[in-house]
Amino acid sequence: MDRRTPRDWRTGDNSDRETRAQARPDRWAAWALLLAVFTLVVAAASAHAASGGIGTPGGGASGSEATAPETDSVFGTRILRTGMEGSDVQVLNGIVRSKSYGGEVSLTTVFDGPTESAVKEFQSTAGLPTDGVVDEDTSIALTRSMERVGATWYGPGLYGNRTACGKVLRPGTIGVAHRTLPCGTTVKFNYKGHTLVTKVIDRGPYTPGNDFDLTNGARLALDFGGVGEVRYAVAVGSTSDHD
Repeated sequence: MDRRTPRDWRTGDNSDRETRAQARPDRWAAWALLLAVFTLVVAAASAHAASGGIGTPGGGASGSEATAPETDSVFGTRILRTGMEGSDVQVLNGIVRSKSYGGEVSLTTVFDGPTESAVKEFQSTAGLPTDGVVDEDTSIALTRSMERVGATWYGPGLYGNRTACGKVLRPGTIGVAHRTLPCGTTVKFNYKGHTLVTKVIDRGPYTPGNDFDLTNGARLALDFGGVGEVRYAVAVGSTSDHD
């Protein structure tokens, strides 16, 4: 019996090989195309991430950072002039507002025209150049112009109670007690380089030799040890029972 493969089978087998051999280059071309597309997608994603990611307008974050106002500066650490903003400007406004000529100054974080006028008036009375710019000399003089008084702090055992001004006292409440200043009066404090602008929310203290009783939140903000002297300034005409 002839065990050789029939001719038609061999022919068909060769034909299939040829077909597969012809199809292989086409598959390679398809894979090459897919690889190229994948590479382009990865490159585009990398470039997008480097430019700031999704939703970054105006060429990335650097532009927004450049225009953001500084709001956490400590009073006296930078020179202040008209147009500037920040927490140190609010401290400045609190000090000059306490002067007889500072009634037009707003207790905001903005250094505006009324602030400049009040600064010039202070500089004139203090024998400083009247340029309206708060440099190191002016900031030191402003701080020293604040009266020095005794202060204590209170809170433990009273949390959850209402103050004399109607506020609920919490461990983090920031405010101050005074015997006679109206509720809502804005007071600016300075203690060993730390500054705080806050309001009268309670009555006290009742210990001799002290004028202010700081809440625990105010004590922490000033880094106040517990009993000692602080400098203060009361903003003229700042009384508000609703603040």
